[in-house]
Amino acid sequence: MVVPAKLNEFNHAEDPARRLLERLAWTYVPRETLALERGDEREVLLKGRLKAALMRLNEWMTEEQAYRAIFVPRTHRRHRHGPQPGGPRVPHLRDALDRGRTAGKRFP
Repeated sequence: MVVPAKLNEFNHAEDPARRLLERLAWTYVPRETLALERGDEREVLLKGRLKAALMRLNEWMTEEQAYRAIFVPRTHRRHRHGPQPGGPRVPHLRDALDRGRTAGKRFP
């Protein structure tokens, strides 16, 4: 008789999800490697990688604009709905979340 693998989150969620994403051409990066890029494990947003990706995907974006899109709170922006001086409006990550309303509730 075959004994099933221990029922746990790793065997039934994390590992299958990782394998699926790798088949879809995603690259798995071990947590030990990522630990060098964040202050602690509660910091889930890899800001350096995100800034680099924003600049790679938006060729018009300067380093300062990428920084502001990630790091500057929306409440401190002078031109929230119009173009920012020196270039097009840089959306903040929170803007996308604000548009993701479901039954009148915002995602956190």
